[in-house]
Amino acid sequence: MLLLRRPAMRLGLVDRPNHRKRHEGAVPLTGGVALLAALIVAATLTPVNWWALWSLPLGVVVLGLLGLVDDLVDIGSIVRLVVQLGVAWIMVVAGVQIVSLGNLLGTGPLNLGWVGPAFTILCVAFMINAINMMDGIDGLAGSISLLAVAGLSVLALSAGMDAKAAVGVLLASGLAAFLLFNLRSPWLRRAAVFLGDSGSMVLGFVLAWLAVAITQGPASSVAPISIAFLLLLPAADSLSVSFRRLRRGRNPLAADRTHLHHVLCRAGFPVSTVVALIAGNQLALVLLALACHFGSCPEPLQFALFTLLLLAYVGFSLNAHHFLRAMRRLRRRRLAAGRLKPEIG
Repeated sequence: MLLLRRPAMRLGLVDRPNHRKRHEGAVPLTGGVALLAALIVAATLTPVNWWALWSLPLGVVVLGLLGLVDDLVDIGSIVRLVVQLGVAWIMVVAGVQIVSLGNLLGTGPLNLGWVGPAFTILCVAFMINAINMMDGIDGLAGSISLLAVAGLSVLALSAGMDAKAAVGVLLASGLAAFLLFNLRSPWLRRAAVFLGDSGSMVLGFVLAWLAVAITQGPASSVAPISIAFLLLLPAADSLSVSFRRLRRGRNPLAADRTHLHHVLCRAGFPVSTVVALIAGNQLALVLLALACHFGSCPEPLQFALFTLLLLAYVGFSLNAHHFLRAMRRLRRRRLAAGRLKPEIG
């Protein structure tokens, strides 16, 4: 990331502030490129048969290059979606697909049959865009992805899937290094580098690939619904925002400032606090997923809990205007009582 900063400035591979992006100055979009390069180098040094997992490295490289081009020239949402669907189709061809949703209703495995390939492709494309949509403030997408991939690695190890656990550990290590440059802290006032589309799309794809690969197949001991808790936050945020855009007659993939992190920022919370709040929720979901798995929680009970949490999250997001109004009223009361200093400028 340090080496790529100057070339990024020369090539224009930077993110500049606009009506939707409120950061200061031009920030290099090289986090994803650096992460991809690190993963490739580390993978060659890891004793894993990557040929057996060929759809993963192929998808990572294709999406990384697509994102890099998009960061440079903005190729548009339709082209991105077509390539994402193509990469998901390659996954299915390689045999990494959702065959069963598990025993969600307590009546036996819910097998998808001929619907499985199409359902897998849609889910993978959805998760790629869900992580991309969460990449809206410093440190958020990286933190959420780091916690999710850590949970996936633990579950893979518990199921004896060492190669898939290695994938998770490599990605987690790269994300930890990236967050040193992207997550606000006492020694970093603003993000020094952004993921860019090259990074966020790769993260979404790897999370989706691992989720499918770990839960499917007769040898897997990990229930799909347990994995679903790890991906609930980005999935719920993407669902609620897409629904809101469709309701207003807009492109569901169009960018705006209606995500949960934007709502919390508009409510007056500092960026660091917003990231801590959402990451704290993600950590709780990861711990819940691990508790359900190692505690052998019945899948129907997990499904009921997951549904309640999903509805609660989406419901809050769709009714965020009530929350904002309540926060504005609270702020006015605190100002009137002299407990809050008015902002200047």
